[in-house]
Amino acid sequence: MAIAFWAIIFLLIYPYLVYPVLLVILAAICGKKHAVDDNYTPAVTLIIPAHNEEDCIADKIKNALALDYPREKLQILIGSDGSKDRTNEIVSSFKEPNILFMPFETQSGKMSVINKCVPRATGEIIVLTDANAMFEPGTIKALIRHFADPEIGCVSGAKVIAGKTAATASGEGIYWKLESFLKKTETLTGSCSGADGAVYAVRKFLYSYPRDTTVIMDDFAVSLGVIKQGYRCVYEPAARAFESSGMLLREEFRRKARILAGALTAFFDYFFALWLYDMEMTFKLVSHKVIRWMGFPLMMAALVLNYYLLGIRTEGGLPVYDVLFKCQLAVYGLVMIGWALEALRIRIKPLFLLFYFVMTNLAQVYGVWQYMNRPRTGAWEKLKR
Repeated sequence: MAIAFWAIIFLLIYPYLVYPVLLVILAAICGKKHAVDDNYTPAVTLIIPAHNEEDCIADKIKNALALDYPREKLQILIGSDGSKDRTNEIVSSFKEPNILFMPFETQSGKMSVINKCVPRATGEIIVLTDANAMFEPGTIKALIRHFADPEIGCVSGAKVIAGKTAATASGEGIYWKLESFLKKTETLTGSCSGADGAVYAVRKFLYSYPRDTTVIMDDFAVSLGVIKQGYRCVYEPAARAFESSGMLLREEFRRKARILAGALTAFFDYFFALWLYDMEMTFKLVSHKVIRWMGFPLMMAALVLNYYLLGIRTEGGLPVYDVLFKCQLAVYGLVMIGWALEALRIRIKPLFLLFYFVMTNLAQVYGVWQYMNRPRTGAWEKLKR
């Protein structure tokens, strides 16, 4: 029982402490570099899937038109997925010749919309984004320069959380800083384990047209499809997209669960094909994704096993298990205090971060349940902000 307890403790800290250190060591020993060319400017298509985005679609199009990329080489393709608000009207008001609008009457989901838009793309590189993700002017150039190397098939940019006063911004901001570090270091050892849906680019001929259009994690499915074909997926932190995190905590919980449900669909579509011949990516997916998905069950297992180990002392007579059990109870007590204070709109950052960490791990459990029981639809569900 003691062995199982310490194994679980190791798994809990592994994705956050051990894996990052392993990546740094691997990058130093067997790092992989690739060529970049700031003057490489092929034809690019920016695809913006949208569903009921009247609040942000005009800003998104203006943002796209202001990008620092040759206008004659940039096609902006907007696919409206059965929008019932003013999205179609707003998009239609833009008359620029490099904008192509594809409105679809029936909502079929983001993955389906992207699959329908890609054949109409004129660019050899496709940049995919969200309607509420605002690019810095140099974002596309930062992405595209990596495609000068023929081994690069997909490039992920960096999502930056802009809503500093939002309820979820603190937790999300720390999460994305960790993600950025991991993807940057994974890139130094080959490929990063997936792209970010707010900003990523793929060679058109490598776009895999995921057959399961109920997938709601297009970034994960598309990037794994590229890796499966033997090309690299790399990370470019200078290609930044800004999103607000003005979400209520209950909506953040649902979003985290929905993300995992979508990720599991893509994971099972591609993982078993990857592990047969790409042990590097298998190692990264398990270390970066899978063990994290098991977080809440592992935390509960550690608590239960620790309870049954109470009273057992080490060879030196130290009551290690008693101390650890009290520490666990104290942490969960602080989590409950953090939750109560947040409900009262009182923010104490350390307590909130503890609560946010446990909440997001609990959301993973709900995400697995959603994956197993959800209706097979890729339709978007807009969350309240």
